[in-house]
Amino acid sequence: MLQRRLGAGPTLTLALLLGGLVNLAMGLAPPGVKGGLPVLAVTQLLSDFFGVTAMILMSSLRQVRIDSDHLGRVSGVFQAGFGGMTVLGALGGALLAEAAGVRAAMLAAAALSLVLPVLCAASPLARARLPAAG
Repeated sequence: MLQRRLGAGPTLTLALLLGGLVNLAMGLAPPGVKGGLPVLAVTQLLSDFFGVTAMILMSSLRQVRIDSDHLGRVSGVFQAGFGGMTVLGALGGALLAEAAGVRAAMLAAAALSLVLPVLCAASPLARARLPAAG
């Protein structure tokens, strides 16, 4: 796997970057069913792939870094935070789409998602590694 070769942190950063670029491609998809639907189908599959990759790596890093006595609570806080941010993001996206249009809201979300790999690359997380299995 790529994370064994590069390390979990660099692979996470790469997954976040590629996911953000795919989100940007979604916002730039041509209008209409003929041109836009194939682009949206492919970008949705790629976005899901990179998103799941990032979530698995983040969860794995938490599991090896957090003491087992606290892992349940830490995971719960992350899940609650993720759920809360999802609701806020949906509300903010809906308000922006209403004010500026759907395409503008999608491009704004893509631009925001490209901040994540920059933050990841600038943090100690970028050098994180998982222990070798065995």
